[in-house]
Amino acid sequence: MTPVELNSYRLSSHDEPSDEQLKTIMDEVGEKARESSARVRLELERRIQQLMDEIRNEKARQSLYQS
Repeated sequence: MTPVELNSYRLSSHDEPSDEQLKTIMDEVGEKARESSARVRLELERRIQQLMDEIRNEKARQSLYQS
């Protein structure tokens, strides 16, 4: 199935997708889901690192005042 055919196909109750169309659609959905999950995981890791840095900096700042 070409990208044009895939983009022009719309799921509806009137037309059942062929096995090839369904496989292509599911492969594309799976790939997009994996890409999205990877982006979310990277963002989560970035935010966790940022929080760890902020905590580390705050602890260092507090230890300076306590000395």
